[in-house]
Amino acid sequence: TSSFLCSLVLIFYFIFEFFLMILLPVVSGIHLEGPFISEEKRGAHPSKFLRTFKAGGVANLMETYGYLDNVAMVTLAPELANSAAAIRELSGRGIAVSLGHSMADLSQAEEAVQHGATFITHLFNAMLPFHHRDPGIVGLLTSDRVPPGRTVYYGMIADGIHTHPAALRIAHRAHPAGLVLVTDAVMAMGLPPGRHTLGQQQIDIQGLHAYVAGLRHVLSAFSVFGEIHYGCCFVDFIVLDDTLTLRETYIAGQQVWRK
Repeated sequence: TSSFLCSLVLIFYFIFEFFLMILLPVVSGIHLEGPFISEEKRGAHPSKFLRTFKAGGVANLMETYGYLDNVAMVTLAPELANSAAAIRELSGRGIAVSLGHSMADLSQAEEAVQHGATFITHLFNAMLPFHHRDPGIVGLLTSDRVPPGRTVYYGMIADGIHTHPAALRIAHRAHPAGLVLVTDAVMAMGLPPGRHTLGQQQIDIQGLHAYVAGLRHVLSAFSVFGEIHYGCCFVDFIVLDDTLTLRETYIAGQQVWRK
């Protein structure tokens, strides 16, 4: 890993700004995964910290986050009332809006994309399952209502636990240009089996799995890097062939490994 986008899950609102300021020197940006997400699909996120856009969207964003200068991405549930205003505000600030932890149907997801959303958080996880009558957020991979010239990217946790390899192949074949591999690494990684504390949550480590204590919600995080443009500095990227085999690695624009 040459650099990463750090995900913050639901925590006490008053320390959001503190985290945003202290983490900037060591990461390339912050991904805020919540708290504007669905109760039904909150996964490992504490229910007591969830919020809605009851004040109209923009006011709720600033009240919750306060400090947005170093935020690169925000995950939200597009079915929440007044989410369109929040999506437009975030997109206008250059912050990527990702759809996730959501009960949205395909129509709601398409509307969110039309307002500026460009990403899907850990595809297949914490969203409605694909159904042939309404494919939900997953249907964005082949939707014909995505604005021309817009690419919807989707994160995939390719660990064989969160997502079956067959599901990964289906998504990649349906929309190869949008695939972003996600580590889903959390601070529990490397801990021995048993019960541990992760932030404000008790978690159970069972082999390669980490669960919220007493539940079967698999814990998740996010790691993704940005884009390549001429004239940019500190460019880190990898080169994969058509079989997704690693061929080259570049850090700060310099090739450091080649197969």
